[in-house]
Formats: sequence, structure tokens, C-alpha cells
Amino acid sequence: MAYIYYNFIFYYYHTQPKPIKYICMESKKDPRPLKVNCFHCQKLISVKYVRACGGYSCKNNWEYWTKSAENKGKYICDDCLVTLYYQHKWEFSRLIADRKKQTLLRQYIADEDIKGKVRKFFGVEENDLGGCSCGKKKKTGN
Repeated sequence: MAYIYYNFIFYYYHTQPKPIKYICMESKKDPRPLKVNCFHCQKLISVKYVRACGGYSCKNNWEYWTKSAENKGKYICDDCLVTLYYQHKWEFSRLIADRKKQTLLRQYIADEDIKGKVRKFFGVEENDLGGCSCGKKKKTGN
């Protein structure tokens, strides 16, 4: 009789639905944003952690855009990306050779996921050249 009772309990225990354990998503804390310098202008940027992907955002990762191993660990700020796109189309298409990545970057800029200010010169501040693209200082005075 004990054998039948044991089988009944075993069967009943394994066929009943198990209680669902709910995990509160707010209880888990994301890692801190990654603080890095832009490899081009040396501006300090923070790269956010994306919980859905389980890693840091690829938006500012230069290796992600160029698919080049020599750019591993390099990050680029939004201002440099927007300036590259608007002011230097040939460099943009040369550096970012993959058409899908080019389209994705265009869409990020159009949707303002990448918000940046267009600088007059890529890599050189406007004050350094005095507002002239040829590199000569602007004449002041009479």
C-alpha cells in the first residue's frame, strides 16, 4: 500500500503546475556607463549599457561602423559622426564601406538618435584656422 501511495504522491507532485517566480527588472542594476574619449577629438563621452543586448551600445563604437580590426576599442562622439556624414561624404563612404551600416547611420542621424553639432572642419576647430578652409589666418583690420 505504501508503494501505491508513494507513486500517487510522486505523480501528483510532478503533474501540478509550478508557481511562477516573477523577477522584478528594477531590482537588477545596470553596469555604469562606459566613460571613454573620442579617438578623433578627445572629447569625453559615456557609452550606455543596453540591457536587451547584454552589452554596451555600438552607436559610438568606431570598430562597429568600419568593421576594421585596427579600430578595435576606438570610440567616436556624436559630433564627429555627424560632421563626417554632412561635411565629408567621400570619407564617409570610404571609411564606412558597408552599405547597410551607411544606411543605418543615416537613419540614426535622421531620427536624431545621434544628436551632434556639425563642425566646420573635421578634426580642426574653426578657431584654429580663423574661419578659412585654406588654412591661412583671416586678415583683420584695414
